[in-house]
Amino acid sequence: MATQLEKNRVLAWLSGFEAARQADRARLRQEPVDRQRSVRLALGLMKLIHARGGYAIEDIQIREQAVEQVRQRWVMLKKGVRW
Repeated sequence: MATQLEKNRVLAWLSGFEAARQADRARLRQEPVDRQRSVRLALGLMKLIHARGGYAIEDIQIREQAVEQVRQRWVMLKKGVRW
C-alpha cells in the first residue's frame, strides 16, 4: 500500500513538472527570446567563473555524483523497484 502511495506521489510530481514545462513553452511562444541578453548573461557567468579561478574540482565531482545518483534512481523507478 505504501508503495502505491509513493508511486502516486511521484507521478503527481512528474505531472507538475510537465505542466510547468508546457506553461514555459506557451510563454516562450508569446515572448521573443532576447538573444543579446542571453549572451550577456553567459559572458557574465564566464567572467565570474574566471575571476574565482575557474571551477573547483570538488564542485564538479559533487555535481557529477549527484547527477549519477539521480540517473540511478530513474533507472530504479523505470524498472518499478520498490524502496
